[in-house]
Amino acid sequence: MARILVFVFSFIVLLSQFLVVINGSIPCETTADCPVAVPPEYYKCMYKVCVLIR
Repeated sequence: MARILVFVFSFIVLLSQFLVVINGSIPCETTADCPVAVPPEYYKCMYKVCVLIR
């Protein structure tokens, strides 16, 4: 039982790190600073943060 709890706890900690990275913002000065996305989506620089436009 203890092994299962340790595994579940480890899994939650591991996944939470990826969620923080996924929701990170990309700083920019112009739209050219933003990464390229797969069309029809594209990134646009708004308020010095890259925003994904769909």
